[in-house]
Amino acid sequence: MTDNMRRGKMQVMYNFPPGATFSNPKHNLIEQAARMSGEQMEIASEQEMIDHVHASLDNWSGGVEGALSPPTPDRWAIIDPSDVYAEIFPRVFECMDCGKVHDYSDERIRGLEQSGLSCRRKGCDGALNQIHHVGVCSSCSDIRSISVPGCDKHGYSYVMLDDRADRYQDFKWRCGACNGKVISDDFQTFCECGERMDVTVHSSSKAMNIHDVTRVDLGDRNIYQSSIRSEEEIDPIVIGAYLGEFDHPETSLKEMVDKEGVSQIDFDELDTDNPEVIEQTKQALGQIGGDQDPELVREMVQAKVGDVEPSDNMRRYIQLREIMEQESARETSTPRETQLMDQMGILDIGVTSEFPLLKAVYGYHRTYDDEEDGGSTPAARMFPPVQVEDGEWRTPIYTTRSKTEAAIVQLDPRQVGHWLAESGYPIEDTLNMELSDARATLYAEMEAIEPYSTDVNDGSQYNEITLAVHCLLHTISHLLIQRAAVHSGIDETSFAEYLFTEGLATAIYANNTQNYTAGGLFTLIDRNLDDWLLSTLTEGESCMYDSTCADIRGGACHSCLHMSEIGCQHFNKNLSRIALYGNRIASGVPAGFWKLTGGLGGKST
Repeated sequence: MTDNMRRGKMQVMYNFPPGATFSNPKHNLIEQAARMSGEQMEIASEQEMIDHVHASLDNWSGGVEGALSPPTPDRWAIIDPSDVYAEIFPRVFECMDCGKVHDYSDERIRGLEQSGLSCRRKGCDGALNQIHHVGVCSSCSDIRSISVPGCDKHGYSYVMLDDRADRYQDFKWRCGACNGKVISDDFQTFCECGERMDVTVHSSSKAMNIHDVTRVDLGDRNIYQSSIRSEEEIDPIVIGAYLGEFDHPETSLKEMVDKEGVSQIDFDELDTDNPEVIEQTKQALGQIGGDQDPELVREMVQAKVGDVEPSDNMRRYIQLREIMEQESARETSTPRETQLMDQMGILDIGVTSEFPLLKAVYGYHRTYDDEEDGGSTPAARMFPPVQVEDGEWRTPIYTTRSKTEAAIVQLDPRQVGHWLAESGYPIEDTLNMELSDARATLYAEMEAIEPYSTDVNDGSQYNEITLAVHCLLHTISHLLIQRAAVHSGIDETSFAEYLFTEGLATAIYANNTQNYTAGGLFTLIDRNLDDWLLSTLTEGESCMYDSTCADIRGGACHSCLHMSEIGCQHFNKNLSRIALYGNRIASGVPAGFWKLTGGLGGKST
């Protein structure tokens, strides 16, 4: 088939990747994508992307069909998809006139190429129509055309399918030459792995489930692509910007990275462990741009937080934060909005239509039974290898860049540190600190959480402060998304989250679904921000399963906090209303975050 069917790139990745079945209106046939071609894409986070994909597949509870390539760039390829090549599937047809079933599976496809879509039964020239039932293997995720049995007397010369019943188990194979005698009442097919396949229609939502990943992507605005500075030289400047260690209203971080030191100070002669010496040096250099001297910034940051090695996620957040400050479409908050944000421990809310994302798909699994109904987890399948420019064959990760609407919600580090201290965590109380000092105090205690980690409930993977902050931020993110759906009229599944735990921020973004209305987040924040925040604060406290949910389940269940895993970054793990409402909903626990911030009365001082 050579006719083109044009679709958007995102739609192609999710609806037409290799292995997917679809109806092609140009051919009036059901087809299956056989392969996808495209050019290799260069991204700064290539290794991180490969590591995540490999870990996700390696940890998939159903295992992986075939050999899993090691997580190295020479075995994987980031591909920007351009074309999809499809084949006819399934290859079992039924004559619209006489009912004869034609099986063109496997090598028998040549018969279809010779006769076209016309019946081959002698004396009949009726048009053929595809039988859209397929077999799906719940073990290895394979999909096959249904098996057609033969008549003991007449073979396959006049096999018919009696599908008048409502249930597959009542379908029957009959022989037209035997006056409709039943050949078999077992409508089934078997997989090459030996398992009996479940029968469904090719378009069933259970037939193919895509494995994907989303990453924040700064593209050519990523200052770590500098050819002048190393990561070790850039990191202190980036963290310095986050902590507020220097003012750069007219100097971008990229310009700062490329800037040479102007102070000409020999820092080996300075006592950089002494804050007073640093402050005196800053004042002495004030007339010549000393506050923005890269060498001075590096010394200040290292003196404050020690060796600086931010995670890739933190690096992206700090750069994104600067871009948001420059390009955010949000106007100044009203007094009521400012009051509510203060009462909820929110430092700032920004909104943009240019939230930069990398969306990637790397495999799929097929299932018939819902896992919640007790069905086993099927194996995941990677996409077929592709040949890259150097002639080598690699496992593809199909990737595209996109921009979408997003609200960036930043928590106040002073309130977060105060809540941690009041809750008994080993950290200095930050309530009365300067903003930069509070940020530095928290940052020094935090560990990096991988953006799509499934170990956020594991105390052996992260320290207790990191898990507590993640739980707090994650819970607020879910409640904001739930109430955003109520106040915007947009379905909850149209929103997704992206957490920057070390930066105390969450991005709530439009997930590029068909149900999302463009401008929805802008309208929500521009016209209904105070209602959104107030309802989040007041409506998130209760659960229909309390006190069981709060006292036994940890304050999180499908009724109160869980949301679709399409939108939740951490698969509904490490959530708890107790973090926010504390002893108002559970016994034997300290005050919640929103009690301490004053949202529920009685703000700490």
